[in-house]
Amino acid sequence: MSNPYTPSISKTIAGISFTHPSELKEKLYRIYSSLYELTRLDRDTLRQFAKEFGKDVRKLKKAELVEAIWTAIESQSQKNDEAAKFLLDKTAPVNAIDIAVLMDKGLSAETVRDIILASLRTYTDHNGTVHKYEASTVIKTYLPKINTILLGYGDDGARIHYLLNKAVEPERNMVHAITKGNTVAKHNNLKPLSSSAIVEFISDTVSRCSGSSVNWLNVGLALALLTGRRQGEIFGAGKFVKVDATHVLFSGQLKTKTREDVGGYTIPVLDADWVMSLIDTLTELGKRGRELGYVNKTISTCYSRNADSLKALGLDSFKDSRVSYALYHCENTKPLTMSDDSYRSVLMGHGSNDIETGLSYVKYRLVA
Repeated sequence: MSNPYTPSISKTIAGISFTHPSELKEKLYRIYSSLYELTRLDRDTLRQFAKEFGKDVRKLKKAELVEAIWTAIESQSQKNDEAAKFLLDKTAPVNAIDIAVLMDKGLSAETVRDIILASLRTYTDHNGTVHKYEASTVIKTYLPKINTILLGYGDDGARIHYLLNKAVEPERNMVHAITKGNTVAKHNNLKPLSSSAIVEFISDTVSRCSGSSVNWLNVGLALALLTGRRQGEIFGAGKFVKVDATHVLFSGQLKTKTREDVGGYTIPVLDADWVMSLIDTLTELGKRGRELGYVNKTISTCYSRNADSLKALGLDSFKDSRVSYALYHCENTKPLTMSDDSYRSVLMGHGSNDIETGLSYVKYRLVA
């Protein structure tokens, strides 16, 4: 009972055969509520949808695929506002389309749980080799997505949700224990970050923006160090507006933990003009407003392969720029009435009562 998810047209999971996507034709007409959602898909996924609508996709470019699919969906007049429930997530071992098929089979809640569990724990690559998913990947990445999808299916989905999460409780406890241990270890062995070296790097990068020798990787990193925003917000969804010399209005936060009230909010920065200069340069270089998938894959890969600036500053990853930003402002702009933990949560855009998330970022100490 462990045949895993593979992105093929015909597949078998836990002994049950499925055809994808032809038997889902009626549901596919209702998947997307906006043209924007379609543009976020990769070309291979778009081609699958276009074929389902009877389109010849052999020579179509991405924009043409989007237009063809959108026209077909509009002609059905079956768009709805609950598109997220059916969103095809090709990164997950069991995606929304798979679950939609399972829910249509009339299977027991226990059987659906077993099928999902089997696909979460192992997968087979294109060579037929069986691999095991890492427990941390399952618990932190895939399970939350699957839970969201299941809870969209009323009482039946809620029952499967309960059984599935009860079954993975040992893995969840293990992952949480490891995470807690790693956090404690980081707190007991903080690595030094030089504030002067970071400010010098940002200043030097800004000065290069007016020339032709600027490296866009450095521009993105400098902007992250200045604002503490995520990679997807720097290169994609984030919007920055100057408020005064040392503050900018930020909007477009990507991770909100189901909060619906996260709009624009003001964040402190070392120099607002520097922020705007870096934004303009990234835009001119064609590195702003990119799709999240492109940022997560292509841009992340560029940073991992060209990590000289990160290493020179003592950072382990691009994400650590958020830590550097929080450390600097906890030392220089924090109100006297707030603790470092509370202020760090405010700076990073966490919930007003969410201090615990910020603790996982503690791994450095600021030095001159």
